[in-house]
Amino acid sequence: MRATVARVGAARRRVLPLPALGLVTALGAATALTTVSLGRRPLWADEAVSVEAARLPLRALGHYLLHVELNMGLYHLLLHGWLHLGGSEAFARVPSVVFALATLPVVFSLARRLFDSRTAAVGVVLLSVNVAYVGHAREARSYSLALLLVTASTFWLVRAVHEGRRGDWALFAVSTALAVYAHLFAALVLPAQLLSLLVLGKEAPWRRVAVAVTGACILLGPAAAVVVVGRQGGQIDWLTAPHARQLPGLALWFTDSRTLLVLFFLAVVSALVRGYEDWRSLGPSRESWRYALLLAWLVLPAVTAFAISFAKPVYLYRYFLPSLPALIVLVAAGITRLGRAWLVVPAVLVAATVSTTTVVRCLPDCKLRYDDWRGAAAYVAPRVRAGDAVLFDPRDVRTPFAHYLGNPGRLVLLYPASWSLSGGPAPGASTLAAALFRARHYRRVWLVTWWLPEGTVPARLERTFRLILVRNFAGNVRVRLYERRSRR
Repeated sequence: MRATVARVGAARRRVLPLPALGLVTALGAATALTTVSLGRRPLWADEAVSVEAARLPLRALGHYLLHVELNMGLYHLLLHGWLHLGGSEAFARVPSVVFALATLPVVFSLARRLFDSRTAAVGVVLLSVNVAYVGHAREARSYSLALLLVTASTFWLVRAVHEGRRGDWALFAVSTALAVYAHLFAALVLPAQLLSLLVLGKEAPWRRVAVAVTGACILLGPAAAVVVVGRQGGQIDWLTAPHARQLPGLALWFTDSRTLLVLFFLAVVSALVRGYEDWRSLGPSRESWRYALLLAWLVLPAVTAFAISFAKPVYLYRYFLPSLPALIVLVAAGITRLGRAWLVVPAVLVAATVSTTTVVRCLPDCKLRYDDWRGAAAYVAPRVRAGDAVLFDPRDVRTPFAHYLGNPGRLVLLYPASWSLSGGPAPGASTLAAALFRARHYRRVWLVTWWLPEGTVPARLERTFRLILVRNFAGNVRVRLYERRSRR
């Protein structure tokens, strides 16, 4: 009888062992959380820019990438092909969901190679219900693609160091370059990966590392030329130098829960203590390198961007989403270090429950703005009269508004000047001051503002016009209508 029970138990383990069950659970949880009400939230401004860029004819999209914004270029090219099949908000977000789901088995493989299958199972479960992961998986932007490619780059690096195969080094170089083409800030991960190799000392395969890095740099040469020669970067001119508290604030951004942050902190400390013990007992080794790799991957990209920001502000939490797997794998390693199942299982359940609750409470807007451009455009469209003029402040909000307005043919665009994406049928003025001067020739002027301070534009319009309508929409989207004062 006992032999029969043992055979049944062994057969069950062969069918679906515990690590595989963890991965399947993670994929199921992530699929449910990332797809529920996926189209409920309107596109926010940045999403609308991506969708409108991807809708351009291929030649026009190439011009946009070369002369306006190369960042997320790989994503926009992929989205360009995808949008030929559909165009709803939910449909535009599907590729991001797919990239996020594809990240889970890569994280599983990476954690298993660095540690063991149990750590891999815990890691993917915690990642699948993480609020930053779920939020950006639901966004029609390139963040989940960059997350996938950076994780793949790290996996190939680890396998190349462990096994030394040339094919793995080539895949490391290619995936690193693709990650940067998906999001330029992925370039900050490469120095972190390389610096971590110092822990290996003489055991590091420096010659092959140099060849792989050279190959990645060659692949990235065109991107560097476009960014430098084209002086791209104006899209982040609104960023300001970060405050000191924003550096540790990234950890809270990753979790959106102080309770979870404390749990994660304790788990990371546990993992790093183990890493220090390995280093003390084994010296330079793969066992100690794994902790150095994860720590560098987690910390150095943010620290580097923080330092750069005092010369050119570039520090924004969502740019560091590709470092999230490093945090999750460190946490998983710290939890599994507890050893016994009666300690590990409750710790995982508590962390996963807190994470899931955090995500459910914030859906459908986790980590994203709810900017109701759909409602604003629907409100304005039936109220527009032939000959009405419109100004946008800041200038970039013309894109999300026009995305939902559809046919803006009856509106005369005063500002901004011709924009590379959708907008009015005629180019506007090159400066806001010139646009306000032109506005005096129109009987009615619409002013659309969003998020950033409105400055003096409303007051300057009211010198010539009287305000007859104000309507506010979610996300600080505001629509005003001015009518020229009657001449006495």
